[in-house]
Amino acid sequence: MGLRLFVACVVLWCFATIFALLFQCERPHTWDLTPSKCHNQDIIYYSSGIINILTDLAIVALPVIILFGVQISRRRKLAVFAIFAVRVL
Repeated sequence: MGLRLFVACVVLWCFATIFALLFQCERPHTWDLTPSKCHNQDIIYYSSGIINILTDLAIVALPVIILFGVQISRRRKLAVFAIFAVRVL
């Protein structure tokens, strides 16, 4: 249940960010990115960047949480953690 909820949140955030970026400028010239015609560009960019970083960290943390319950040797767990940790870089 938690994984599906997380995936749903990520998908909804993706669509919300896309629509916010598409419709941040006044019509009919939405391709004109001059600051006088676009609203709150910095807020949209910073908020989407922060939430994207947080969701990436959560995506990295999910396998770690799942692997805590798996009965394998500590050495193999650390090897799998290291493989998933490469995404952080």
